[in-house]
Amino acid sequence: EQTELADINEQIAHGKLHAPKSGMVVYARESGDRYGREDPIAEGTQVRERQELITIPSNRGMVAEVSLHESVLKQVFPGQSCTVRIDAIPGREFPGEVSWVALLPDQNSWWANPNQRLYRTDVHIAEGSEEMRPGMSCSVEILVEEIEDALYAPVQSVVRHLGENIAFVSTSAEHPSRYEVRPVKVGSYNDRWVEIEDGLAEGEIVLLAP
Repeated sequence: EQTELADINEQIAHGKLHAPKSGMVVYARESGDRYGREDPIAEGTQVRERQELITIPSNRGMVAEVSLHESVLKQVFPGQSCTVRIDAIPGREFPGEVSWVALLPDQNSWWANPNQRLYRTDVHIAEGSEEMRPGMSCSVEILVEEIEDALYAPVQSVVRHLGENIAFVSTSAEHPSRYEVRPVKVGSYNDRWVEIEDGLAEGEIVLLAP
């Protein structure tokens, strides 16, 4: 009985967590199983060894977790400048910098879509705000390249056909349905615009679909 009592007292002592520093305590988010189910941290919940229970965010700055599609992965590397917009703080932009890009895809994204590969990327927010809270949704714009005096068009207007890039160029302002198919040479691109190196002239009207 004395041995059992000592064992229980030892377990009670290990059940107390002492914060190494002051700050806001945030419950850890479990990755869950393949169906996305998570066990909330609550009284009576069984925990395992080395399981993350709580975190204390650093007061030196916040980090935004970004998921990058494999198609744009080669354009992003640590040190690039970013602009962070937080949904809960409208009208404000916060400067940031890419601090880390994962070498392997996020395993959790495989369950949602086996054909999609997303890579986790951390963006350090240089100038934070007291209104920021862990878990807030945000959008991040990464400055990949800056091109001066570029001719560009909506990315939807350039179509890949028979091994070449083509655009549908309107030949009549009065009759938008009249167009010609023209091969174009493209350069850099993002999810909204594509650089046109040859094949189009400034001021021409391009169609999003024939």
